[in-house]
Amino acid sequence: MYEPTHLSAVTPTQDVKGLGQRGEVVSVKRGAMRHELYPRGQAAYATPENLQLYARVRCWYHGVYVPVVACIAWQCVPLPS
Repeated sequence: MYEPTHLSAVTPTQDVKGLGQRGEVVSVKRGAMRHELYPRGQAAYATPENLQLYARVRCWYHGVYVPVVACIAWQCVPLPS
């Protein structure tokens, strides 16, 4: 029997209290994503492109978690997890 899903897989674009950290994949209600998170720019749908865009790596030089783009701009090489 068909059961509709009311959840969407999203990735926060920034650290959001109660939702998760940037780069994680979380499930939220479709209405919350459509009416609250997406319009405020707090989350994006979890597509391969968005996951790569909002991913974080630990920068070996700076010792903090930074966006992949920033790590490349600083010419850092991410360490394997």
